[in-house]
Amino acid sequence: KEYIKWMEKRLPNITFQSCKTIKEAVEKVDILITATPSSQALVFPEWVNKGTHITAVGACGPTMQELDATVFGKANKIYADSIDACVVNGDIHHAIEEKTITRKRITGELGQVIAGMVKGRENKDEITIIDLVGLGVQDAKVGNWFYKKYLKAK
Repeated sequence: KEYIKWMEKRLPNITFQSCKTIKEAVEKVDILITATPSSQALVFPEWVNKGTHITAVGACGPTMQELDATVFGKANKIYADSIDACVVNGDIHHAIEEKTITRKRITGELGQVIAGMVKGRENKDEITIIDLVGLGVQDAKVGNWFYKKYLKAK
């Protein structure tokens, strides 16, 4: 509760609340950022609502996983910091291994979205996922970019 108060002072336009389960947290958010060292899926497709954006940061190796592979099947658009890195590491890797998606299903890379070469979210109902496996500069930039997009949409 102290952390929530601290964050609300710093970001007054965002609502913060604690949750007892991962499921409860996922079902209540518009933007989900996962940043865990998990080796098993923590987020499942039935918890993800339309219009949700997921930034998966924690699973940066081939044995790490935060999103169940079937979450990618529910997504309208899938992005990566580096497609080549993500097909061998992290959550996209698991989705491809489990044949939920193919490499061709990946919409593009973060740099392409920022440069306007690939379209980002096109409507408020799209479910978008970006898998970030380790380009640190992009990790910081993507958080800021999505935060600004979120503020404009409100």
